[in-house]
Amino acid sequence: MTEKWPVDWEQTFDLVHSRMALPGVGMTPLEDAIKAMISLVKPGGWIQLVEMEWDGWDVGPAGATFHDAGRDLFSMVSHGQGVDLREKLVPILKDAGLEKIHHEIFKVSYGAKASEEIRSLSEASLVATATSISESTKMLPPISVSRENLDTLPADLAKENREQGFESVYFSLWAQKPVET
Repeated sequence: MTEKWPVDWEQTFDLVHSRMALPGVGMTPLEDAIKAMISLVKPGGWIQLVEMEWDGWDVGPAGATFHDAGRDLFSMVSHGQGVDLREKLVPILKDAGLEKIHHEIFKVSYGAKASEEIRSLSEASLVATATSISESTKMLPPISVSRENLDTLPADLAKENREQGFESVYFSLWAQKPVET
């Protein structure tokens, strides 16, 4: 996403979809990464971006630690670009000339709040993410969450998740590239 896309891919896709990837732009300007993705969309095609929405989470204490540590981590590794993305993306899409810009905010349930079909998968996914956040933050300057809370985060979150579960919030944002006339 921070490198040049192959030239022969330009304007060839009906849909370009990115999910939970934009904090990975690092120090590359967010606008540059988005415009590069837009260049892949053919006229009349669509771009869809799915990312975290940081307000409205329904969490317990361990879930709050997970939320805060994730937000801090994404903010730090992207120099502030990796958070509050919906508010940043809409003007970028407008400035790029895209049309029919819409978004939907939705919740995703984990653990005890998830359906029986996906409960164990949601728990495993969440604990893996919490472990990654805990380990990644060891290599960075201090964040708003204590080291002690980060060290116990995976186990604390697994327990809380089994007992009460939680819901995080995401957004899906989409826009259409105008048909050239």
